[in-house]
Amino acid sequence: TSLLEIQQKWNVLLNAMGRDFDWITEHLKDMIEREDFVRRLYNISKKCKSYPHTQKKFFAILRNDFMYHSLQNRWLQVEYNVIAITFMPFSDKIQRLHKQIAQNYFEEQADYHLSENFALLEEGLLAAYNAYGNPKAIVLIIVLPKFETNIFEQRAIEKRLFEHGIHCIRASFEDVWKNHKFDEATGTLTG
Repeated sequence: TSLLEIQQKWNVLLNAMGRDFDWITEHLKDMIEREDFVRRLYNISKKCKSYPHTQKKFFAILRNDFMYHSLQNRWLQVEYNVIAITFMPFSDKIQRLHKQIAQNYFEEQADYHLSENFALLEEGLLAAYNAYGNPKAIVLIIVLPKFETNIFEQRAIEKRLFEHGIHCIRASFEDVWKNHKFDEATGTLTG
């Protein structure tokens, strides 16, 4: 089984789990009761689920990080990330670097499948944007309110979208709260 096949199975599994509100409620019950952060996320999800205009289409960008263990001659999963994806513009370069290091400095030959993560990200974002169905829509990128450390990765993504005629705005949650209006009747955010 390749890492790509494993990733695809993880995506199907986590997509099913994440969209099954009853499953989340049942299996995270103890965490919802004890963990403030989880409880707040759960309450946001619960409120969103109650809106009549909740979108029927979803797009998720997931990052599953692996590292090669040369002594064991196998790949090990390090992290499954459902929130931090901005490193994708550079991950292709990191993959090539890892391959070069492994080929030049280790006797073991790992089975490398170099994916084009940034191209896949671009393709997915374009598909999601087009599925939204409003060619005048603007992509909102939520950023940290003070010093954003991922600005270069985010700008690379913005640039790719701009090349397709899609405009982005950057705002923190606080900016959105103070400077934008949410129409509960339609589910649209304007600013």
